[in-house]
This record gives sequence, C-alpha cells and structure tokens, in this order.
Amino acid sequence: MRFALAGAIFCCLASAAPRESNWVRAAAPHFNVYSDTAPESARSLATGFERLRAFFLRQVNLEAPPAREVRVICFASIPEYNTYRLNGGASAFYVGSESRDYIVLPAPASGDLQTAAHEYGHLLIHSGGWNLPDWLAEGLGDVASTVHISDRQTRIGGDLPGRSRVLKTQRWLTLAELFAFSLKVDTVSERASLFYAQSWALTDLLMLSPSYSALFPALLAALTGGVPPVKAFDAVYHVSLDALERDLRAHILHSSATPVPLPSIPGTAPEVRVESLAPFTTRLLLADLRLASGDLSRAGSDFAALAAERPDSADVHAALGALALRRGDTASAVASWKRAIELGVTDPDLCFRYAALADDRGLPAVDALHRAIELRPDFDDARFKLALLEKNSGHPEAALAQLRAMRRIAPFRAFAYWIALADCNLDLDRRAEARQAALQAREHAASNEERQRADDFVWMADSELAVEISGPNQFRTIRVPVKAPPRNPFIEAGDRARQAEGTLREVQCPEGGGIQLLVDTPNGALTLSAGDISRVQIRNGGGEKFEFTCGPQDPRKVLVEYDAGKSLLRGIEFK
Repeated sequence: MRFALAGAIFCCLASAAPRESNWVRAAAPHFNVYSDTAPESARSLATGFERLRAFFLRQVNLEAPPAREVRVICFASIPEYNTYRLNGGASAFYVGSESRDYIVLPAPASGDLQTAAHEYGHLLIHSGGWNLPDWLAEGLGDVASTVHISDRQTRIGGDLPGRSRVLKTQRWLTLAELFAFSLKVDTVSERASLFYAQSWALTDLLMLSPSYSALFPALLAALTGGVPPVKAFDAVYHVSLDALERDLRAHILHSSATPVPLPSIPGTAPEVRVESLAPFTTRLLLADLRLASGDLSRAGSDFAALAAERPDSADVHAALGALALRRGDTASAVASWKRAIELGVTDPDLCFRYAALADDRGLPAVDALHRAIELRPDFDDARFKLALLEKNSGHPEAALAQLRAMRRIAPFRAFAYWIALADCNLDLDRRAEARQAALQAREHAASNEERQRADDFVWMADSELAVEISGPNQFRTIRVPVKAPPRNPFIEAGDRARQAEGTLREVQCPEGGGIQLLVDTPNGALTLSAGDISRVQIRNGGGEKFEFTCGPQDPRKVLVEYDAGKSLLRGIEFK
C-alpha cells in the first residue's frame, strides 16, 4: 500500500456518521466523484478535476496511469469528513491502494479547486511511480494549489501567505539541507515549516520563472532518474547552489505575488453522468476507503456486515480478499478472490492479482488472466504473465499470440519480453524471428549476464542440435551452425578433425582386427585406421550394408574424414 498525506491545517474535531441515502456518483472520463452533496455540486467537482488533469498534462506532462481508477470522495460536511480523516491536520488527503486512488475532502467552496489541485498533484506523483525527492513532491503540490481555472483564463502561481511569512521571519535552510530533508525522519515543527515553505518557493521559481521554466521538464526527468539534486542543477541549468539561492530570494521578494496566466484549456466540457447510489453501494465504497486508509479493524467490521447482507456479492468477496491479504492471510485472500471471480467480478486488477497469488501457490491461473484481459484488452501485465504461463506449459503459439497483442513494452520489461519472444520462436523453429528477437534483447540488456543470455539465444537461432561421441559408447548432443555441412556423428570431442580428397588405393586387414585404408592425396599418402568399422560414417557406399574388401582397390575417388592426431578414420564418402 502506498499513501501520501498533505493539506493545510483544518481545526474541527466533530464526528458524525456519513449519510447513505442521498449519495451520488458523478462519472467523468477520468474520475468518479462520490458525494452526498447536491448532484450538481458533484458534477461541477468532476468537471473541475477533468480540467485539472488537462492542466497537469499540458503544463508538467504528468498523468495518472490510465488503468488506475481515481475516486474522489467529497463529504457534504466537515464532521462527516472527520470520521475518515487520517490525521487531525489534513484538510484533504490522498491515499492509494493497489488498484485505485482516492482523494478525500469536504465540500469545497464553489469553484475552489486549490485543495483538490494540491492532492491531485500528490496523486500524480505517487500513483505514477515518480521517484521525486520530498522537497519537489511537496513543492509541486503547493504550486498546484495556486491554480485557478476559468472559461477565459487559467492562472497559476502567486503568493501563499502562510509559506511566504515563514520565509520572511525565519532563518532559511541551506539548499543542501533542503535537498537532504526527509519527511520520514525530520519531524521538528520549525524545520518542517521551513522545509514546506522553501520547497514551495523553489518549485515556484523552477516552474514559473522565465529563467528556469523552459528546462524544468529536463530537471524533473533527471531527478526522477535518481540524479542527485546538486548534479542535476549543474547538468541542466549550469548553476551553482549559491547562485540558485540568490535567484530564489529575489524571486520571493519581487515575483511570487504575481500569478502567471496560461492559455485557456482547449476542448469542450467533458461529459459527466450523475447517478444515485444505493445504500449498500455507499457502505461498500466507504468500507473500501477505510481499507485503503489502513483502518483494518473498522473495515473488517464493515465488510463482515456487508457479507452477511449479501453473501453472493462479487464486490464484497473481492474486498474480503484484499483485507485478508493486508492481514497477511494469503490463503484466505486466494479463496475470497477465487469466489469473487466465480461470481463475475469486473475488476481486472483483482483478476491479475489473484492469478499471481494462485500461480505462486501452484494453483491454476490461466483462466483468471484470460478474465483480466477480457475486462481490459490493453492489460499488458496480464498478457505478459499469461504468455509466460503458456510458454512454460508447452504452448509457444498461444504465448506468442499474447506477446504480440501487448500494446506497449515498458522499459523495465523490454529484455524479458524479447527473450520470451525469442524463446517461443525457437520452440516453433522460426529461426529468423528468434534471431531478430534475441538481437533486440541484447539491445535492452542491463548487465553482462543478460547480454550473454541474449548472445546464447542468437547462437541457438543460428545453430541446431547434432550428435557427438564423447567417449566409448557415450554420446552427447551439441549445437552446430544451421548452414554447415552435415556433421559426422562419429567425430569425437577432442578430435583434430580433418578432411581430405584422394584416391583409395588399398585396404589392409591386420591380424589384430579392424582395417587400414591407404589413400593417395595431393599432399601425400594417408594411412587411416578403423578399429570398429561400425563407428565409421560411410556415404554413397551403394547400399544399407557396405563391406570393405581387403587388398588393392580399383582406383576410386573418396573424401575421408579423420582424426589427424591419431590417424583414425571417422568417415568416408565415395565419389
């Protein structure tokens, strides 16, 4: 479970149970807003979030993963919100579970999206897997909270009085201290207030000032990639920390009170459908919020009551499985999710997670993966998992179908994807396709071991199995080039194998057994021994059985294969 909390101080300790009878869902293209406010208020909030999404996508190029549902829960009153608030100081919060994200807040004033924008900024960072340092993550949330969207103009930036007041009355952290600050470690209130204030100010400078804004995406990419802040600033802006701090102080003194106008967000208003929620659906929604927030005790009580009321609800069994997994009871999670799938659950993420758990426990998982793909055809994780299962079950054609149906090959999976593709093509004797896939795998290898593995697949695509004698009455398989001449299986490991064309002049039959062949070649005469003629490959001998006649031979052109070290005959081909 991943979660992040943010918000301004909001002092209200009242508590009240949420009303269930008048909840609605406002379904927009990228958000589901659940609220017990007036339906039009829920619709307006959904439209506002769609516009926030468009703003973030255009201005910062941040977008939530399309497969993850974003739920916004908006309580009509602060007492209702307080019963779910994760701490006493959060005026709104974001929490993410394995398959969906929540933004939870009390009803905002008409048109006020500042708190929502702050939490949506956190959602984008965490659900998208952006590995940003704390100062930038918090700074992005604060700068986002200054956005004002209207039909005519979008503005961002401007003063945050609480933050700027701290900067004007307290001694600043050095930038090195700011970059090293960790919210998990440093909880001293004075330092924390400085951290938030300076994070806002620095991010505002980088995002909105003419001197820094153009290269901000490059800085974002560098920091996300793990480049230390000092090196990132030097590489992107060629600026020292001292110069950066001077620019920051000047920005706070002269520029922070002026919002920056942005072009209006294009496009028509998104379609939003508003529908009433049944009490059971509302209770299930709020129980799932408790589970996502980590309140396992009350979530368990809520789900138990829901299960007693509707024992055949797929959604309830899905939730019970998630609860069991959070409690570390994998067996119960698998059983509950299996029942949810049997009852027709429509959550593709649950089907995928069940398949992963079932496969780890040696249970069938293919049907659950097919169900996940049926529900979400672009579910690449499920297709890749299914491809591996099909390959390991001896169904390379079915595995190939799943690999080829994947929409996008994520960078972290590229090597494994191309290796799997090469492996399947080898199983189907499609050598050219296997070779090309193995070369692609080598391009995406991240270590010497991976490069060697890719090279092995190239070699397997370019070669085929052959038999080689490894000792007396011992044979082994080896790989030889596909386009090489047919290999003589009687050439043993360690032979100094040679070939020579010449004329067979005489066959000698020593008393001790075996034979010796005398062959005239352009490089001189060869005397080759064969202790056991059945261990000599004979080609074009004139029949299934061939016998040598001792003594001088009628001149006959031959090609002999032999071990030059021991002058042993390994094969003879009559021309």
